[in-house]
Amino acid sequence: MKIGIITLAPRENYGGTLQAYALQTVLERMGHETFILDSKRKHSHPWLLPLLYCKRFLYYHILRKPEAPKVFWEKEQSIIRQHFNSFITHYLHFRYIRTTDSLKPGDFEAYVVGSDQVWRPRYAKAIINNKKIAPFYLDFAEHWDVKRIAYAVSFGTDTWEYSPAETLRCARLAKLFDAISVREASAVELCRKYLGVQAIHLLDPTMLLATDDYEALWKATETPPSDGSLFYYILDESEEKKALVRRIAEETGTKPFSVNMSRYSRTVPAYERIKSSPEQWLRSIHDANFVVTDSFHGCVFSILFGKQFIVYGNETRGMSRFQSLLALFGLQDRLIYSYSQYRPLPPIDYAEAHQHLAQMRQLSMDFLRENLS
Repeated sequence: MKIGIITLAPRENYGGTLQAYALQTVLERMGHETFILDSKRKHSHPWLLPLLYCKRFLYYHILRKPEAPKVFWEKEQSIIRQHFNSFITHYLHFRYIRTTDSLKPGDFEAYVVGSDQVWRPRYAKAIINNKKIAPFYLDFAEHWDVKRIAYAVSFGTDTWEYSPAETLRCARLAKLFDAISVREASAVELCRKYLGVQAIHLLDPTMLLATDDYEALWKATETPPSDGSLFYYILDESEEKKALVRRIAEETGTKPFSVNMSRYSRTVPAYERIKSSPEQWLRSIHDANFVVTDSFHGCVFSILFGKQFIVYGNETRGMSRFQSLLALFGLQDRLIYSYSQYRPLPPIDYAEAHQHLAQMRQLSMDFLRENLS
C-alpha cells in the first residue's frame, strides 16, 4: 500500500526526527511504500536570483548588518544542521509539496497522521505552509476514498486548545477516520468529549523499534563513545536545572556530559555550533548510567535503554505527555517540577516495565497491521 505520512516536519529536533524515522521504518517493514509529506519552498521567479544575491552581498559584506538577510541565516543553519541533514537525507523518504491542497485523490491509498503533537494547534499550524490545524485531520481528502489512520497523535496537553470553529471542523473530519490512536491517556477523553470519536492509547512510534535498531544507527556511522556517565539533555536551561545536574553527579559519582545543542549566538562561528547527530544523541543516552532531562523523547529513550533517570517537568511544552508515559510504566516518581522536589530514589527495576513495553508494542503493531490491511 502506498502511504502518505503527515507529521511535524523533521528538522533539527531529535525526538521529532526519530519518531518520523521509527514510524516510517515500521510501516516499510510491513511491506508498505511510505512517504513523509513536507513543504519545500522554491523561488517562483528565477530571474530574481541575481538581485537577491546582490542584496545579500551588500548586507553581509558592505553594510555589515548585525542581522543578516534570511539566506545567510539559512547558509549558517545548513552548517549547524549538517549531521541532521545527513540523517534525514539517508533515512527518511519524502514527497515534497507546496500545500496539502496540491495532493490528488490517486496519490496515496492511505494517510497516516502522527505521531508527535500534530493535533496541537500551536505546533500544527506552522506546518505545510498552512496556518491551519485541519490538514492534520485530512481536510484535503475529505471526499476521497482513502484509508485514514491517526497513529499516536498528541494534543500535547490535557486541556482543549481549539477554537469553537476548529472544534466543529475537526470533529466532522475526525469521524471520517478508520481508526484513531493517541499518545496520552488524557487524549482518549479529549477525543470523546470534543471530537465525538473513540480512540485507543498506544505507544510513541520510537518505542516500536528495538534497542538493536537504534544501536545499528550509531554503529553504521562509527559514532564515538560518550565522554561521561551522566547525560543531561535540557531543552529549556535554567540555573536550577544546572544545579540539579551537579547534585546528582555528586551523589552518583558520575561525570556529566551533553551533546552540542547549537544554541543560537551570532558571536560564535557556525562551525563551532554544529549540532550533534541523532546517532550521537542516541548513543549518549545508551552510554549513560544516569539521565537528567526535560524532554519527552529524552524520557522515552531513557526507558527504552533501561536507564536511571529524572525528568524535570516542562509545563510550557505540555505535562500530560510526561505524566501519561511515566504512568504507563509505573515510573511517576521520576517526574519532578522543581529542584526542591528532588530526592534520591532507589534504582529502577526494569523487568516489569519492559514486560509492559513488550505488551504495548504488540498492541500498537496490531493496530497498524489491522487498520492498514
